[in-house]
Amino acid sequence: MRMRQLCGVGLGVALCCGAAVWAQQDTGARQEQRAGVQPGAVVQDKLDLLQQVAFLDQTHIALGKLALERSTDSGVRAFAQGLVQDHQQHLSQLQDYADANGLELGLLSVAAEEPLGVGGSGPVGSEQSQPAVRYSDQYIKQVNAFAVTRGELAALSGKAFDQAFLLQVSDFQKQGQKLLNTGIGRFHDDASLALLLDRLGPLLRDHQTQAASLVKRQGG
Repeated sequence: MRMRQLCGVGLGVALCCGAAVWAQQDTGARQEQRAGVQPGAVVQDKLDLLQQVAFLDQTHIALGKLALERSTDSGVRAFAQGLVQDHQQHLSQLQDYADANGLELGLLSVAAEEPLGVGGSGPVGSEQSQPAVRYSDQYIKQVNAFAVTRGELAALSGKAFDQAFLLQVSDFQKQGQKLLNTGIGRFHDDASLALLLDRLGPLLRDHQTQAASLVKRQGG
């Protein structure tokens, strides 16, 4: 099924793409120099990870909101509401961590209906935000792939939508868990970041269990 194939494009590429803008702290640079690491390299890797985890949160929020618009099943709607709330909270915590560490998350809207061009740049947040962020082609492809997936889901209704929505969320949960495992292994020495990533793991597993139970209840 085309919709199922797209999810790997959206979340399966960890630590290798994202917004190509970052704010480097003096203390972080000195620590990297003492460790023999090129200044900024670790910071950029960390920013790439944060951007990917934020994208994970964004996609779940968007899917949950879509389900609240399209589904009439009380169980699916309750699950979708929890999905939105949990990932909004985690995304907020992620932004707090980035702000506290002098990192600027450049996030594109995942609700855009028109495909984004590659090789471009755009403002972060409002039109007044500075500096402009240049996004990698891979990141833009991720956002566009998710837009296609969301569009295909939005064209469904009734039980067909519920089933496709739950299966898509379940697939995203699996991809997200792989991303978290990679991030925790890469930045285990950053206690604050490791804790932030670790908090998301149980949520992903719980959501996956809930989705599987709903699919089974509907006879899928």
